[in-house]
Amino acid sequence: MGAVELTVSQKLFSAFIDGGEAGDWSRTRFLGVRLRKHSLWHRMLLRSVDSPFIKRGVVTMRDLRITAGICRCEYGNSNIRKPWLQPFLIYVRMIMAALFLRSKGKTAPGDLNRYQKALTSQSETLLEYFGDYLAEPDYAVRRSDSAAGRDPQTPRGTFNEEFEHVSELVQFFHGAVTLAQVWDMPISAANYWRVVARRASGMDIDVVTDQEDEFTKNLPPEYRHK
Repeated sequence: MGAVELTVSQKLFSAFIDGGEAGDWSRTRFLGVRLRKHSLWHRMLLRSVDSPFIKRGVVTMRDLRITAGICRCEYGNSNIRKPWLQPFLIYVRMIMAALFLRSKGKTAPGDLNRYQKALTSQSETLLEYFGDYLAEPDYAVRRSDSAAGRDPQTPRGTFNEEFEHVSELVQFFHGAVTLAQVWDMPISAANYWRVVARRASGMDIDVVTDQEDEFTKNLPPEYRHK
């Protein structure tokens, strides 16, 4: 079954509605533990450990356990408690399966072994969880006529993406929410609030509508916005 392409409005709804209960916890259980709603703090921690889910690398059981521990943390907590019971049971099942297959014959060349299949299945569960919190708006920043003829400014150094994101939202909310609430905000919701914050700062932002999105889909690929 192919991926479902969401409209602009559906992306907005999915950014704030995840099918779970109110509060900080998601509906996802992974490696036997319940995960919090995927937040900017989680992304910061994943980046700090050079996670393959950030840089796209080979995933091991250790990576899965660390990710599960990270996604249980709230802002300020970096004590990563890795789940152990379900990973241990997976190892036991793999050993039992290996002993059974030894008497029944090996898998066909090129096939994934039981352990690789287990890692793939767990990784897919985790990616589905991430996908629940990655919705973001399509928009463009319009340059004013007065700025159109000017040379671009020299690029300045920035902090990492999560810190810059939080900094923008802290300034926008002006103390209406706490620093912890911003860091613990689901990433999808933070993505939309960031666009609102940029509009409030004076940026001329053009948000794509459902009608524009539908029109763009019908254009030849070479005329679509990249």
